[in-house]
Amino acid sequence: MKNSHLARLIALTATTGLLSACGSSSSTQQTFDYNADAMISNVVNNVIVDGYEALSLRADDLVIAVAALNDGDITEADLNSAQAAWINARSPWEQGESHIFGPVDSLEIDPHLDSWPLATADLEAVVNSLSATYDIDNVLAANDDVQGFHAMEYILFGDGISSNDQVASDLSANEVIYLAALAGAFQKYTSDLET
Repeated sequence: MKNSHLARLIALTATTGLLSACGSSSSTQQTFDYNADAMISNVVNNVIVDGYEALSLRADDLVIAVAALNDGDITEADLNSAQAAWINARSPWEQGESHIFGPVDSLEIDPHLDSWPLATADLEAVVNSLSATYDIDNVLAANDDVQGFHAMEYILFGDGISSNDQVASDLSANEVIYLAALAGAFQKYTSDLET
């Protein structure tokens, strides 16, 4: 027991000595001259802007995939394509969450796309009361907690409680109408962000 305390004391003393030796006894301040312009330009152009461009392109793909669900017969293949398009759109968004500042914040695009938790009771009430003329403008005017990624996820994949395995035959006509409007609003937000 004495040896372990002694060993710790010796290690602590040696570490303290080494750390104090790293300090400078001189009163002169060392300067660090670094121009961050190239680094900032790289992050902005090759990470942030590229990510927003990828998100916008994948939103276009999502709109196309969802439109196939909304053209009459709802098939498993169409649902699978829409689910894959949602997953593909989610990827650049998740990668971009490290930089939720700038226009994604000032234009309030983040809450339009990614509000959580989803107001499932409100979402179901909206879906159940839809008319056939429900469109993108209605979604743009809606609360953030019934639009964006999570509202589309709820319709495309299931409620996450009783099921995460949505099947085409379970989708109602109103859900498909709302999903098309959600995807269109999503496309507008991501286009605005890219611009």
